[in-house]
Amino acid sequence: LVHSDGLILPPGAEVCNPVVTIVMGDCKGTSHVKERSANDVCWEREITMKALIIDRTARIMVHHSTGAANGEQQLLCQAVVTNVQPGCEFWLHCYGGAEGAPNPEAALKMTQGIVRPASTYRGTIVVSFSENKLDSSRWFEKLAAKRRPATLAVRFYRGCLFASLAGKAVTVFVQVAGCRMPDHRAKRDSNNPRHFNRNLLALRANVDAKGQLVFRTDGKPYVERKTPDEIPCMIPPNALHAYLYIAVDGELSRPPRIFGRVKLSRDDEACVWETMMFDSSVVDPPDAHFSSNVAGMLLCSARVRATSQDGPTKKAKRLPTSVAEMPEHLANSEAMPPESEWWCGSYVSTGLGPAGVEVEPAGACSMRRLYCHIDILCARSMPSDSNGMCRPRYELRVAGEVVSCRDVDLKKGVDVLWMHRIVVPMEVADDGQPLPPVMLRVYDDVADGILTGADREIGYIVFRDAPLLTSKDADAEGALDLNRLHAPRWCALDADVWVPFEPLLPEGVPRSWLTRSRILMAAAYAETQHVRNTEPPKDATAGPYFLEFRTDRSDVYDVDINLLGMRDLPKTLFFPELIMTSYWAQPADGPVRFRWEQGEEDPNFGPGQPERCAHFAAAAKQIMRIENDTNAEEEEDEEEEELDLPQKRKTRSTASIAPGSDLPVVRMSQLMGERVVAPPYTVPIVDYLQSKDGRSLVPGEPCVIMPNLRFELRNAMTGATYGFATTPLNRLRYFGGGPFQRDWAELCADEFREVIKSTPDAGNMLQLPEHKNHKVDGVSMMIDVFAADDGYVMLDRDVRIGRPLKDSLLFARGDEPDSFRAEDAEIDGQYFNPYDFLVGNSFRLSG
Repeated sequence: LVHSDGLILPPGAEVCNPVVTIVMGDCKGTSHVKERSANDVCWEREITMKALIIDRTARIMVHHSTGAANGEQQLLCQAVVTNVQPGCEFWLHCYGGAEGAPNPEAALKMTQGIVRPASTYRGTIVVSFSENKLDSSRWFEKLAAKRRPATLAVRFYRGCLFASLAGKAVTVFVQVAGCRMPDHRAKRDSNNPRHFNRNLLALRANVDAKGQLVFRTDGKPYVERKTPDEIPCMIPPNALHAYLYIAVDGELSRPPRIFGRVKLSRDDEACVWETMMFDSSVVDPPDAHFSSNVAGMLLCSARVRATSQDGPTKKAKRLPTSVAEMPEHLANSEAMPPESEWWCGSYVSTGLGPAGVEVEPAGACSMRRLYCHIDILCARSMPSDSNGMCRPRYELRVAGEVVSCRDVDLKKGVDVLWMHRIVVPMEVADDGQPLPPVMLRVYDDVADGILTGADREIGYIVFRDAPLLTSKDADAEGALDLNRLHAPRWCALDADVWVPFEPLLPEGVPRSWLTRSRILMAAAYAETQHVRNTEPPKDATAGPYFLEFRTDRSDVYDVDINLLGMRDLPKTLFFPELIMTSYWAQPADGPVRFRWEQGEEDPNFGPGQPERCAHFAAAAKQIMRIENDTNAEEEEDEEEEELDLPQKRKTRSTASIAPGSDLPVVRMSQLMGERVVAPPYTVPIVDYLQSKDGRSLVPGEPCVIMPNLRFELRNAMTGATYGFATTPLNRLRYFGGGPFQRDWAELCADEFREVIKSTPDAGNMLQLPEHKNHKVDGVSMMIDVFAADDGYVMLDRDVRIGRPLKDSLLFARGDEPDSFRAEDAEIDGQYFNPYDFLVGNSFRLSG
């Protein structure tokens, strides 16, 4: 059985003719058409389907039947249930794109759940699944009794980061799924959604020049409005949020561009900063590498309180359908908008929205001076252009104040070391509410080239819950030791998530985050601007300023860089040149450069110093034989003369097998390169980057953030860049056995020695057994497999218990179960399940 309510009207239609379609696996069921129905729609005849027991996912769609001969239908709303069980009832509140949206394609994708988050309430679907026939009349009566009459109260403190609305007057509308207010005009058909107002409350506000949303200017801390007690909101089950929409005055006839939501509570819970987003069906979000549709932040709360009829009502309370049916004292009060003011936008068809009953705060609110201390340390794995180049810069916004790193430094590379310390003075309300969030937007300064001059946004970070440091956290002189008090975190640019800095992990981040675009930063508020060992500038109270990043301790590192060569270069590179830069100052004759002849595919750096290879040759003698180039060439010429072979083409691989030995022979020239001895690097030791128990990833060494090596392949004549690459020295330091890097050959030789010592018959152990029935200990292995299409598992013939794997291919998907059972007919085929019916199904999940 299916019931719907609050259906939105299709574009250009005056009536709604809904029809329900349910899809489960390969089965599909359709209801009859309910003409001229949008509110409280009951389909008395049940939809019968024959679905398989594994089909636990149901897609429920409500279309508008146009009555055309071709059966054309328009999608009104859609929902998906992933844990269908007999005897279960689901209340599904459907959201999608705006009604009459300028971007109908985006609106349709939002309705289908392809684009998220969806902005507009489009209707509620109630569906009950059963294996037996249901009594429809009794079921519909029970549905009406499950709504709870309550009053909705919203409290708004302030907003920030609304740069797109700076200097404009706005109206904030509040809606709850399944709830509506009466029409402001004469009584009409109660089943027409145009004669109800979905806006439960409306509040006016202003956005100042700094993008801060101000609700009142009389010194009161907040503005609170609630719906009239005489017209309770009938809250349906599973309505968990109140949706907020911000419309610019003068654009009330258009769909609002900004929306958000706040969780409904039953108690006076503390307010939180809610994220307001651009509606992608109304406006195009900012052009960014990662989705960046944040329009601002709003400090607010919403709560529902039951009316005198607490609990589910035995009989549904009918809402007034016009002002004429309201109590006289309410119809003529300022709580309801005048009938002459009405708004034909996307979220409501009539009515500007009630102002509601105002609840005055207890008293006034004073302002106090605070300072936001922010450390921005480094950026990792920034997205690059086709040449691998990126020039990240950031823009910091806190409570209307803006700081850009362009004024300080601009560095090139996908991994950038900043080590910036910023102080932002501000005036905030002393009302005990959460302090303003910190927003960091990261841009690529060269992504769009020199001709456009525009910076492409990479992504954004919202740093919430910054702690407040008091005088108890300061030292005897009243200064803050931020190197100890800050709590650093890695903030991702591709999603609104973060993880704390872990000093015992390589690069201080989980391995799954190593390739993720992220920023390492820390932030805290304080009552003082004084930081230990630093002095603020004389004009520190005028606005944000930078401080020198000082620490009590530091280490000095000697950095030696061994460059061997390059591989697989295109022959079409003209005047190729490799430039290496890093933390050191450029010498008078320019950066470190390496050039080679045009057309070389595998150039080697050198000539190097052969005597430095002696240690390496001795360490690797058990796995390779290193010979002088002259001796190797003479031996090859002698072999060719004896066998009367044609002259071999020179390739980049010069390794061969030594006569009478299984060891490869490597020429000395392949091991020589160029060593760059960089000047000593002094790195600050930041206390908050160290482990609390004194342990470290490299025993005896502190956790520090090292600079980056930058390599640019370019045209030496024109300066055009062919490619760009960067690598942090932390990555080389931690992923290879500690601060002193060893060659792979030395590591292999050491492991080989250990094997020889521990196992006498090491040579045989490294060979695969030739017999088929090799006995091994039993191993239990659980593998989760996901496939785009359904079909049978085709195991590779070598995948057998006790048989070594000879290839990385274990299995593939096939259409016929017998295609892989020719050798062993008793093996049963495993079928790929095309529908994931385990999602959210507690009955089928264990442990």
